[in-house]
Amino acid sequence: MSKVIYKSQEIKAVTLIVALIAIITIFPMRLWNVTKTSQAVDTTIVSESGIVNDTTDVVQKFVAEYDRIDSIDVYVTDLITARYMRLDLYDENMTLIYSKYVDLKELELPGYVNVWLHQDLEVGKTYTAVIFAQQASFKVAYETVSATPGYLGDLLYNDTTVEGYHLASRYNYTVPLDKKVSLALIAVIAALAVGIFFVTDIVAKKRGIENDKLVTVGKAFRCAANPAAAVFYGILIIMVFPLQLFDYRPIEIVFYLLGLIIAAALTFYGINHKPALNEEKLFDINIKNILMIVAISYAIGFGVEYMNALYTIFQTLAERKELISLLCVIILTFSVSELFNLYNLIYIVIAAVAGRRYYVLNALADTEKEYDLNNSALLYAIIIAVLGGFIVLNFIRLIVNAIRKKVHGQKLGVYPTPAGLLTIVLFAALIIMRNTRWWGVVLVITFTAFYIRFMVWEDKDKWTGILSGGMILNFLSSVIYCLLHRYYQAYREARFAFTFHTATVTAEYLTAMEVMAIVLLLMKLKKLEKGAGLKKSFALVWKEWVLVGIIGVYALFTISRTAFLAIGAACFVVFILHSTVKSIGKNIIALVSALVILFPAVFTMQRLIPVMVGQPDYFDVEDVAVFAKGGTNWDNLYIMYIERYWIVFKDKIFSAGDGTNKYHEDRNNYDENGVVIYTDNGVYVYPTDRYWDETSVLSNEEIIGSATYKNESDEYNDICALSTTLLDSSTLIASSGLPGDLLVVLASDIEDTDESAVESYANGRFAIFRSYISQLNMTGHAEMGAELESGEIAVHAHNIYLQVAYDHGIPVGIIFALWVLTVIISGIWYSIKCYNEQKVAGLPIAITIGFAVAGLTEWLFQFSNPVTIMLMLALAPIMFRFKKA
Repeated sequence: MSKVIYKSQEIKAVTLIVALIAIITIFPMRLWNVTKTSQAVDTTIVSESGIVNDTTDVVQKFVAEYDRIDSIDVYVTDLITARYMRLDLYDENMTLIYSKYVDLKELELPGYVNVWLHQDLEVGKTYTAVIFAQQASFKVAYETVSATPGYLGDLLYNDTTVEGYHLASRYNYTVPLDKKVSLALIAVIAALAVGIFFVTDIVAKKRGIENDKLVTVGKAFRCAANPAAAVFYGILIIMVFPLQLFDYRPIEIVFYLLGLIIAAALTFYGINHKPALNEEKLFDINIKNILMIVAISYAIGFGVEYMNALYTIFQTLAERKELISLLCVIILTFSVSELFNLYNLIYIVIAAVAGRRYYVLNALADTEKEYDLNNSALLYAIIIAVLGGFIVLNFIRLIVNAIRKKVHGQKLGVYPTPAGLLTIVLFAALIIMRNTRWWGVVLVITFTAFYIRFMVWEDKDKWTGILSGGMILNFLSSVIYCLLHRYYQAYREARFAFTFHTATVTAEYLTAMEVMAIVLLLMKLKKLEKGAGLKKSFALVWKEWVLVGIIGVYALFTISRTAFLAIGAACFVVFILHSTVKSIGKNIIALVSALVILFPAVFTMQRLIPVMVGQPDYFDVEDVAVFAKGGTNWDNLYIMYIERYWIVFKDKIFSAGDGTNKYHEDRNNYDENGVVIYTDNGVYVYPTDRYWDETSVLSNEEIIGSATYKNESDEYNDICALSTTLLDSSTLIASSGLPGDLLVVLASDIEDTDESAVESYANGRFAIFRSYISQLNMTGHAEMGAELESGEIAVHAHNIYLQVAYDHGIPVGIIFALWVLTVIISGIWYSIKCYNEQKVAGLPIAITIGFAVAGLTEWLFQFSNPVTIMLMLALAPIMFRFKKA
C-alpha cells in the first residue's frame, strides 16, 4: 500500500480493475439478464371467469420454457369487492413452492396484474398456477389461441376444466444475455478501457513526466473505494428511509439505519485508516502459505457439505473432497526440493497414466442410474490414491534420511508429549474397536500422516497462524454466501442456520470460529503498549475486533445455548491464560463491545442484502414458509426483524415468553387491535360486525377452525401448525410480509406437561443420555443410534463422550475422555510456554475447550465434522516436544 506510483498509472489501474469486474459479471458470472415473455402472438380475450372468491379458484397449468421465472401477468377484468388476489405456484408433484399476494385495490382495472415470483424452475417441467381471492372477489379473463403454444396446459375454474380457453396471462422469464450481446458489451467495455488508457497516456505525455503526480497505492485504492462505499451505503440508507422499502415501523427503520451507519463507519475506517506500526502479520504472504490456507478452507467447507448431505453418495463425495484437501495440506508442507525432483516426476507420470486407465475401465456408462455421481466418487478415489502414494513415497525418503542421520550420530530431538502418547493410544483403539466404522480409520491414517510430517516441517512455528488464516477464509466466504443466498426466516425456523441445515450444527461450527477469533483479539490486546490511547489501540486490534463481533453475532442468531456455553467456557480459559488482573477488564470490554456494536450492522446486512439479491438457497430438510421462498418482497415479515428476534431469543434462552407476541398488522384489512375490517369476500364489516372480539381468548381448536380459510390450502394449514412449532404464546399474529398481505391470528396454549422444566430446557437430552448410559457395554455397537424409552431409535447421543463409549465400548470411552483432558492440559502448557514463539499459541487450547464443552450436548467427533477437522489440525503443535540442537 505504501508503494509509490504515478497518477496516470493510478488512473489506468483503476480503469483496468473496473473493466475486469464488469467483464466478469457478464462472463463467466452472467449476472446481466433480460426478460423474455412467453405469450402467444395470436390471442384474443373473449371471455371471463366466474367470480373468484373464498370458495372458488382458477387453475392454469404451464410448462417452464426457461430456468427462472420472474413474474406472471394475469388479466383481471373486474374487482368486485375489497383487495387481494393470491397466486400459488405448484411444481409437477403438486407441492406448493411459492405463494404471493397482490393488492388489487389501487390498480387500474381491467388490465394485466403483475405477480412477482422470482422462482427457479426446471425447463420442460409442468407447473400449476392457482388464482385465489383473499378478502376479495373478482373475475379474470380467458383468451383463445388459434394454435395452442406448447407451454400452455389445462385451464380449470373451480375444479372444472374450461375447454377451448386459457387464462389471459403472460409468463416473464429472466434469462442471461445471449453470446452475441455479451460479446458486444465486453467489446464496448474493453474499448472504453483502451480509450481511457490512450487519453491518459496523451495527457501524461503532454504535461510531462515532471508534472505527473506521485501517489501511493493506498491513496489510489482510497480514491476508488471511498466513492464506491459512499454510493453503496447511501443507496441502502435511502431505501430504508425515506423510501421505507424494507419496513415502515419506526423501531425497525431506526435499527436498520443504526446498522447501516455502523457498517459504513467500519468500512470507511478500514479503507482510510493507517496500519499500526507494530502490527504483526498472521502469516507470511507467499504462494505456499496461500495455497495451504485455501486447502484448509476447502477441507472445512467440504466438512460443512458432508454435514448437510442427506444421502450416502453425497456424503461420500464430500468426504473424499475433504480428504483430497487435507492431503494437499500435507503435501504443501514439503519443501521445493522435496516436491520437485526426478523421483516424484516419474511417480506422477506413472500414477496419472494408471489412474486414467483405471477410471476408463471402471466408470459407469451414462445409461446407468446416477452415473455422474458415482463416476465423480471414482475420480476422487483415484486422486486420493495418487496423492496418498505421493506422500508415502516421500515419507519413505524421510525415513531413509532419518536413519542416515542416526547412523552418523545425529539425533532428531523430537519426543512425543503426553498428549501425543495418548493420541497414539486413542488412534489404536479407534481402529481395533471400529465396529464396522471406517471413518475412524480414515481419520487416524490422515492425521497420523499430518502429525508425522509436522514433526519434521521446517515452518512448524508458523502453523497456528496459517491454520487461523484458513479458518478465517472459510468463515468469510461463508458470510458472503449467506449475504447472497440465505434468508433469515422469522417463522418456522426462527434460528439462523448459516450454511447448515440445522442451527445446532451451526452453533458447533461458530463456536470453533469464535474461540479462534477471541484468541487473535486477546493476542493483539496483550501487545498493546502501556498508555496507548483508544485511537492507537483500535488501529492495532480493529480487524480482530470486527471478526469477533461478526462471528459472535452469527452465533447469537443461532439462539443456541450450546454455542453460548461452549464459547463462554473457552473465553474463560483463554482469558485466564492471556489476561492479567489489570487487563481482564479491558479484554471483557473489547469482547462485549464487539458483540454490541456489530449486532445492528450484521443483523441489518443479513436482513437487507439477501432479499435484494432474491435467490435464496434452502436445504431439503429445512422448514420454510412458502412466502419466504424465491425473490420475495423486501418488506416480507417472514424474513427476520428485530422485534421478532427479541421475542424468540427471550423465549429460547430465558424461557421468558410473555404470551403477547405483537407483530406487524395488515393495515389495509385489520385495525390496530388485529380486528378484521373485511370478510373473506371483501365485504366491509368494520366497526360493527367482527370475526371475534379482540379481547377474547380462543382455544387452539377454535382458532384453527376460524383461521384456516375455506380454500383449505396447505399453506394456511401449515401456518396454523405454527402454534405447535414456534413460541409459547396465547396469541400469534403472523403476516406474510407486505402492507396489504394476509394476516392470520392464531392462539397457542402450549405447556410442557410431560417434562420437567429442566428436561424441557435441555430439549429432551437427559432422556437420550439415560438411554445411552443404560445400553453401554465393553465392546461397543455397530449402529450409533440407541433405543430410546419411547421405542424410537436416536440419531445420536448428543454427547461425544457417551457416543464414543457407545460406539466403541466403555474402555475406549474412558480413553477418549482422558485424551480430551490430557489435550486440555497440554494446550494450557503450550499456550503459556510458547506464547512468544507461536503467533497464535492459544489456538489449540481454545478450540479444544470449545470442542469439549460443546461435546457435552452435541455429537461433533467425526472425521468430516468441521469442528473435528479444525481440532485435529490445531492439535499438531502439542503432539511433540522439540529439543533445540
